[in-house]
Amino acid sequence: MNSIKILNNDVYFLEILEDILIINDNYSGLICYNNNLEQISKLELPEDLLIYSSFKNGKKILLFCPDNNCFIYFNLNSNESKIITLEKFKNVIFSPLYIWTQNNIILSDYIGNFFELDLNNFEIDTISKKNKAYKKIIQEFEKLKELNIYRLYENKKKALVYFQDAKLRLIDYSKDIKVIYEFEKEDFNEFDCIVEYITKISENKVEIVHNCDKNIYYPEKNYMFLRGKIMDINETWDFFMLSAMKSNLQNCKIEKIKLI
Repeated sequence: MNSIKILNNDVYFLEILEDILIINDNYSGLICYNNNLEQISKLELPEDLLIYSSFKNGKKILLFCPDNNCFIYFNLNSNESKIITLEKFKNVIFSPLYIWTQNNIILSDYIGNFFELDLNNFEIDTISKKNKAYKKIIQEFEKLKELNIYRLYENKKKALVYFQDAKLRLIDYSKDIKVIYEFEKEDFNEFDCIVEYITKISENKVEIVHNCDKNIYYPEKNYMFLRGKIMDINETWDFFMLSAMKSNLQNCKIEKIKLI
C-alpha cells in the first residue's frame, strides 16, 4: 500500500481525472498527483475558495463554489482555467445531473430548471424545455430527476442512487433505467463503485466488496477517513483513501490500494 502524508493543508476535496488525483490546497488552489502519489503540479485558485461539488469530463473539471458565487473551469491538458461568475444564478444549487459535450455542459438544479454553460465563451444561461435542440438531453434529465442521485458516472450512463429502503443501487440509464446491483448503506457515508467493486467509507473503517469477498481497512491511530475514490486506468483499478488526524485536520494522509 502506497501512502503520502500532507501537512498544514485542510484537505476536504478529492477527485479523479483519468490518471490524475486532485485535492484542494487549503482554500487557494489544487494539487495534482499521478497514480503513484507523486506530485505533478499545483493550480492556483482565488483565496478563500470553498468547493461544494464538481463535474468532470476526461481531464477537464468544473468546480461549483456557491459560497464564492462562481464556477471554476480547469483543463489539465492545456492548463487553461476560467472563473465563471454566477451573479445571475446566485441562489441556484446545481444537482449532480449533467451532460458534458464537446462545446458545452448541460446542468440542472433541484427544481427542474436547465442551464447551458458554453465552453467557447464561458457564459451560462437557462435552457427552455421547449428548445428542440436539447430535446434528447432534457428527456434524459426527466428520466432521472425523480431519483435521489448520490453519484453520476455520466460518461458510462450509470449512477449510484439512494432509495428510501436505506439501500443504494447502481443503475444503468443508457436506455430504460436498469438496476445492476444494490447494497446496504449501513453506517457508511461515502461510496464509489466500478464494475464489480464497491467501496464504502466511514470515519472508522473502509470496506471494499468484490463479488462475495470483503476487505476491511482501518485508519492509522488517531486518524479518521474522509473520502475515497477509484481510479480506472485501462481497467487497472486503484482506490485512494483520504484520512485526517483527529486532533489536527490539517495533517492528512492519502493511501493507495490496488484493486486489480
